Order: sequence, then structure tokens, then C-alpha cells
Amino acid sequence: MKLNKIKTRLIISIALGLISVLIYNSLLAEVKPAKIIGISNFLNSLWKRIPEIQVFLFCSVLTLTVISIPLLFKKQKFKQVIISVAIGLALILITWGIEFQLRQKNLGFNNLDAIQITELYEKASKEGDIEAISKIAMHPNLPDSIQEKLSDSKFMEIRRSIAYETDSEEILIKLSSDKEWEVRLAVATNLLTPIETLNKLQIDKNEDVKNIANSMIQKRE
Repeated sequence: MKLNKIKTRLIISIALGLISVLIYNSLLAEVKPAKIIGISNFLNSLWKRIPEIQVFLFCSVLTLTVISIPLLFKKQKFKQVIISVAIGLALILITWGIEFQLRQKNLGFNNLDAIQITELYEKASKEGDIEAISKIAMHPNLPDSIQEKLSDSKFMEIRRSIAYETDSEEILIKLSSDKEWEVRLAVATNLLTPIETLNKLQIDKNEDVKNIANSMIQKRE
């Protein structure tokens, strides 16, 4: 296969980038279908895929660079190499820009007070934005009344978020009997979970929950 044409090199780079993302997801990432309602939820879903986007761009740009290097020794192809490098740099800058916006967004979110986070919760509830509510559920300034309400949510992701961050023993005890093992696992990892509840989770039917509960008990001894 001749690599003289930019189009051919781009196709190879994109293909290897996609393969890298598939490998990344199979080894490290937990990919679940998300319910997307409106542009806001679509953007939130996109932001959550930043690691995959970075893996794709890194591997694509690396491949594009490697297969373009031989052309440096062909003077007539020097212009094509410059174009390839420019495309790679543009893709990297786009990724950095997205990540910077995400970090700025998270920084502003973390500084919200109880009133602001309540208003944000009400807005997300009206829009049916499950991903946003899951994130709001982990906010340290979320009022106890909303925490209690969300602990009974029909969506596992929201109950799991509450289990990770709540400081309410009552909620932790309740969620320790949740039907979803991921919620029970979150309860086991919470540093404020009562020792009696951890003892109960030590005999959970899920091995991951049992192991985490046992580890947390050992840390407290």
C-alpha cells in the first residue's frame, strides 16, 4: 500500500485510532448506553467520553506522524508531511480545548452553594437530564432533603452517586440493601458507612462488594 497520498495515511490513522479506543474500552472503560434527551444531555455524554477522544486522537496523530516520517526523505513529498503534521496538531488543540472547557465547567460547579445546586437540580429534573442529576447527587452542598429523595430514585446511576457521597447513616443503611450491586459497592466504599453495615456487606452475594467491604473493615481496625 502506497502511503504517498494524504488521504490514505489519514484513513490508516483513523482506523488505528478507532481500534485503540475499542481496546481502551474493553480494558479500562465501562461503556453503557445513555438516555439522551436534548442537546444538553448530548453534550454531557460527549464530555464523559473525553478519555476515549484523547486516546483516539493520540493514536491517530502518532500513527499519522510515524507513517509520514519516511516522506521527509522525499523532497517532493515534504509539503504533504507539513500538511499531515498540521492536521495532527489541529486535532490535539481541539482536544485540549474541550478538556479545558470541561475543567472550567467542573470548577464552577464545585463552587455552587446549596441554593444554586438546588436550582440546578430543579432545572435538570424538568429536563429529565439523568446524567446531570447523577452528578448533582454527588455535590457536597446538596441539601439533605434532596439527598433523601434521590436515594429512592428509580435510576441506579443516581442512587449510586448518593451512596458514594452521602454522610447520612440512614441513607447508607437503606442503600446497602439495594437490588443493584453497584449501589451496594458504592455504600461499601463510603468512609462513613457504619461498621455494622460493612459487616453485612461482607457476606454480600457479589464478590466485588464483599472484597471492598472486607478491605474497608480492615482499614478501620
